[in-house]
Amino acid sequence: MSNKPKPLSDKEVRNVVKRAIEEAVDYVESSITPNRERAMRYFEGKCDVGHEQGRSRIVSTKIRDTIRQIKPSLMRVFLQAEHPVEFIGSNPSQAQAAENASEYCKIIFNKNGGYQLLQDVFHDSLLCKNGIAKVYYDSQESQEIIEYANLSEQELAVVASNPELEIFEHASTEIVSADGMPSVTHDVKVAKTVESGSIKMESVPPEQFFVDPAANSVEDALIIGQRMEVTIGELIEMGFEWSEVEGLDSLDGASEEEKFERISYDDEHEALDPANRSVLLTEAYMKVDAEGTGVPQPHKFLMGGTNYKLLSYEPWSDVPFINFCADPIPHAFFGQSIADVLFAEQDSATVILRGVLDNTALVNNPRLQIMDGACNIDDLLNNEIGGIVRTKQPDAVRPMTVPFVAAETLTALQYLDRNCERKTGVTTASNGLNADTLKAGTSAAASQAMVSANNASLELIARNLAEGGVTTLFKRLLKLVIENMTDEQMMRVSGTDFVQFDATQWDPDMDVQVNVGLGTGNEQQKLAALQQAMMAQEKLVSQFGLMNGIVGPKEIVNTIADMLRLAGVQNADRYFQPVDDQKAQQLMQMAQQASQQQQPDPNAGLVQAEQIKAQAMMQVKQAELQQKGQLEAAKMQQQQQAEMQQMQARFAQDALDRDLERDKLDAKIALDAAALDNKAALDEASLYAKINAPRTAQ
Repeated sequence: MSNKPKPLSDKEVRNVVKRAIEEAVDYVESSITPNRERAMRYFEGKCDVGHEQGRSRIVSTKIRDTIRQIKPSLMRVFLQAEHPVEFIGSNPSQAQAAENASEYCKIIFNKNGGYQLLQDVFHDSLLCKNGIAKVYYDSQESQEIIEYANLSEQELAVVASNPELEIFEHASTEIVSADGMPSVTHDVKVAKTVESGSIKMESVPPEQFFVDPAANSVEDALIIGQRMEVTIGELIEMGFEWSEVEGLDSLDGASEEEKFERISYDDEHEALDPANRSVLLTEAYMKVDAEGTGVPQPHKFLMGGTNYKLLSYEPWSDVPFINFCADPIPHAFFGQSIADVLFAEQDSATVILRGVLDNTALVNNPRLQIMDGACNIDDLLNNEIGGIVRTKQPDAVRPMTVPFVAAETLTALQYLDRNCERKTGVTTASNGLNADTLKAGTSAAASQAMVSANNASLELIARNLAEGGVTTLFKRLLKLVIENMTDEQMMRVSGTDFVQFDATQWDPDMDVQVNVGLGTGNEQQKLAALQQAMMAQEKLVSQFGLMNGIVGPKEIVNTIADMLRLAGVQNADRYFQPVDDQKAQQLMQMAQQASQQQQPDPNAGLVQAEQIKAQAMMQVKQAELQQKGQLEAAKMQQQQQAEMQQMQARFAQDALDRDLERDKLDAKIALDAAALDNKAALDEASLYAKINAPRTAQ
């Protein structure tokens, strides 16, 4: 019996695709979904550990804490660079095209919510094994209603011949002119169809994605797709007839348990408007030999309802799904999440925490031992502080002593923390140095080595996400731009400069380089390297000028711009004008012309020597004048000192003379008094001795 391939009917195509979808969905729901549901519960602060009534119900949140610690580092790693991804041309002629492609794809990435997309897929990959992004070109048709009144036959013919206009309402009016000639005018309503499209990027919820069990990657999957809830109105907007979609149904509640765990809300409701009723739409990509050539070709299938009614299918080249996996498992599509590693640790930490809190509560509020009938039970049940308990005899109520063992139990929690760090590689040092790291005797290099060692796991996660997801994402963006941007485009680069480019001339197979900033010390290392490069550039320019052939104005401005970006200043054009090849050539020509205009003067040496000689003579004269002035000042000072001494001597002599005159006068008075009295004998010798005694200036 011959098994020669033959063309398949629509029913046969539907059966082939339906069976592949059901097998893929069963595999995901049976093997992957239970683990993801558990991960979502644990992330929300729940667990599978039971609790006793009246005891602590606290839950450790190690999974959530670890993921929240990793995500900021990943976002900083991928988005701190000016260009997260750069395309590299295969030859020098493609250098400018690769630069334009890098800039334009970055604009498309940011315009379509690239930050939110990365945050979502990173979160899903850390919590739910894989994050799935969907990048596609969304073609849209919109209709605009236009009314025309009082059109002539010729004008009506022009409107009817326009392929963009469709007449759906027409009314004719016959008019008789004043001269009796009849004429006809037309009133029409037309619908103008406008085709537009744009590149879209979406994060696919985990419960909507399916892939066949044998797949290792998106490229080798037998079937891969997405099951989503849409309204009947949205299907009609996609071009389907009401009769094709009115009987479709949606998933029941049992099939959406994972969605409920994710959003903690059951959004099922009965729409009063039939057009807003939700139905299941399955978008699948599979290789099928529908034409009977013997070689399966990739097709895109749209299936409606839980019975997978075939709505449409068409040949399709690229699968729009991109897989982000933080910890891939070899030869498997689904990887390992952080939650998979920490389930046991979160359960153990929950049990220990509950024991610590229960022990603390019993120590602070112990159980009581009472004598039956010797106390009032109602008083005991009242826990009011300072409340009175009525007893019939002493020691009728005694607390049951509970030893406090929580302090010893905390050691077990510390062990679990260290175990989590060993399993995930995520420690407190992964986000930077802590106070205990910078101890006495610890060098900066040793501290940096410690941080780098702790960052190894984060670097591995970042590299897995970069090579498996981000690279494919930007390759997909580049291909969509080349295929759909048929007209020349204009974009702004370097702040205020605009460039025009033709995307159809780009090479869709250009290499992709992801610029991820791994590690915590790389910024400082890059800045130091750029500073050394700047010093080398300055040295080359000072020795050989701008026409040295190695370093020009463009390279210098690029170095300055990179240094500013590392310092957090992204808009370097605010301080330095951008320099392209044309402007750099103009600057170097201006520098060369300026150097040629400065011809050497043959008399420059003689003039310089005369200037030096004149300057030396002036310095000698200034020294002579200064020395002469110093001599004159010393001579004048000596004269002043001599005059001062003479004046002091004259003042002293005058004082001696006045003293002598006083003694003479005293002697004369004494002699005269003795002569008058004739009574006292006067010792004239002693008087003259006093007068002639040596005198000293006071």
